[in-house]
Amino acid sequence: MTKRAFSLGAAAFLITTALIDARTAQAQPDRDPNQVVARVGNNAITVGEFERRLAKLPRFQLSTYGQTPAEIRRGFLEKVLIPEYLYAQGALAKGMDNEIDTRTRMRDVLKSATLREVKEKGEAQTPVSDADVAAYYAAHRAQFDSPPRYAIWRILLASKDEAASVLAEARKDPTPKTWNELARARSLDKATNQRGGNLGFVTESGDSSDGKIRVDPSVVNAVKAAKDGELIDHPVAEGAGWAVVWRRSSVPEVHRPLKQEEQNIRRILAHERSVGSQDKLIASLRERDVKNVNTSVLDLLEVTSTGQLGPRGKPGRIYRKPGANAPENTPRGLR
Repeated sequence: MTKRAFSLGAAAFLITTALIDARTAQAQPDRDPNQVVARVGNNAITVGEFERRLAKLPRFQLSTYGQTPAEIRRGFLEKVLIPEYLYAQGALAKGMDNEIDTRTRMRDVLKSATLREVKEKGEAQTPVSDADVAAYYAAHRAQFDSPPRYAIWRILLASKDEAASVLAEARKDPTPKTWNELARARSLDKATNQRGGNLGFVTESGDSSDGKIRVDPSVVNAVKAAKDGELIDHPVAEGAGWAVVWRRSSVPEVHRPLKQEEQNIRRILAHERSVGSQDKLIASLRERDVKNVNTSVLDLLEVTSTGQLGPRGKPGRIYRKPGANAPENTPRGLR
């Protein structure tokens, strides 16, 4: 909006200003937050709104509106709030509130306000108690406690002699490159040999972290007695075969007590309750307000594999480039 248009808009609306001294306001804690600071057309800027807006302003920006409290208050009112109201009034006068983009943004604001109200009411009516937190912690102990885990690489052979031979080769050059070559060429475990016999992180019970592999207890017991990075110095019996085992690293046992996780659990429970309240609200509003749903008209829209949206073409219709007045002769005929 140009300065001239802004001046015309300002002249078109009645503005009455009644600034309130901050010291007087602070001395009257029971003041009415609905007291009017300024009127712009049919709208009023109240003390409550003025305070809310000014409180959101970063402290370092206050000096841009003046050097004293009175200057800051007046500057914020005249440079921020009144122009906002004038722009809004001007938009309404031009019917911009009926534009599709404006209505969409208004819906977004109303949606956010509704969700905020649902969340705040839910937190006030059913606050998360200490008992709720303790119950959640007890029911999800696996999330807060984890046993020690061992990263294991293993090459499975058919006999002890073969395992001893592979172990000797691995000792000559104990590098991941040599180990991976031996695993691909010699390991009988086709599920892991192409990734160097990597079994992932395994617990003392033999379960892998992804839950897809179950490791023989003899292999786990062998790595438990070794150190990180240590190649087990003897073949390990594994079922009907023999294994060459390398303990790559380990993760110690973790225990996070309730006191440490209390705030996270409160946030989780509050979020779950908020989502539940939102679902109930949506269900009730849907039952009351959603009518005449006609999804068949959506078939008129084409959604391409690349995500582009447009009208679906009718069979037999020839679509031409803009500006093309006549069909062109192509190898497939006139197009």
